[in-house]
Amino acid sequence: MFRPEQILEKKSALFSIVVAAVVGILAVPVILPHAFHGFHIAHILLHVGGITLASFLTILSALAYFRIKSKRLMIT
Repeated sequence: MFRPEQILEKKSALFSIVVAAVVGILAVPVILPHAFHGFHIAHILLHVGGITLASFLTILSALAYFRIKSKRLMIT
């Protein structure tokens, strides 16, 4: 049986959801207006990849903090 907690335990599933969410949110305002500008799309995709990785690491650190509840982890 499927449990929502399984998504948070599997890092690959969580990463897939974060990628889909970031691309879905940024598709219309950021990606589509620059789709036909040649190499400009590579620059935009580089930024989208950075935002995706930053979002994924932020979610992982928040999950780790809520599991451990350590002040050192909160500062880090």
